Amino acid sequence: MTGRSWHAGSTAEVAEALEGDLEVGLAAAEAQRRLAADGPNRITASSGPGWLRLALGQLNQPLIHVLLAAAVLAASFREWVD
Repeated sequence: MTGRSWHAGSTAEVAEALEGDLEVGLAAAEAQRRLAADGPNRITASSGPGWLRLALGQLNQPLIHVLLAAAVLAASFREWVD
């Protein structure tokens, strides 16, 4: 397993590279050592932008500016249908 290409190797090759056993898994001592060294296997949720920021971000596009300008011009000429 060179270059950490886990997807390309067989399950036996990956288990050998990770020093695990396909039948038993990791030994308790090895699991504790890895937990202490690498931390828990947990994904932390990150808060992204709120819905208002996303909605306002959609208005900051050049085509939207053109459409808004056209709407203002149409309203100024009282062309409500356009």
